[in-house]
Amino acid sequence: QLLACIVVFLIYAIQKGPLRLQRDFKEATGYDLEELCALPLEKWRLSYVLLLVYYTMSDTQLLLGASLILSSVLGLTLSPLWFSTHLLDVVNKSADLQNVFMAVTLNGRSIAMTALFGAIIIYLFAVVGYATDGSIFMLGNFPDPDVPMCTNLLSCFLNALNEGLRS
Repeated sequence: QLLACIVVFLIYAIQKGPLRLQRDFKEATGYDLEELCALPLEKWRLSYVLLLVYYTMSDTQLLLGASLILSSVLGLTLSPLWFSTHLLDVVNKSADLQNVFMAVTLNGRSIAMTALFGAIIIYLFAVVGYATDGSIFMLGNFPDPDVPMCTNLLSCFLNALNEGLRS
């Protein structure tokens, strides 16, 4: 796994790195590569190195490759569970999963508001249950038939939320 990650990382870095660096450097400075080489070395060396680091760190595919290499090393040295992070690369490769991810993240506010609305409905159920008869929150013999699950409003709400979402 480590060898495969290193090979993919190097192929991407060699193939896309110089092209991206040349394009972004020209956008930032206005100099083409030939014009840059014609300038005195002291004038552009530091800015070139700083921009090289910046553009390398801002390339998400390169950072993904580096993180996969890191997780491979951690999988070999610490725990094999680190190899499970490689499964996240499936999202990167699958257009369908990318669409699902975008649907969830772009509509995140709507999803959060729906969850909040559900919690409010469950809270209202807990308030009514606590105000009328707290024994409706007894669940057979769980955890103990003699111990009520609704001793105060907070416990009623948490039990209704917990058991309501589980069933």
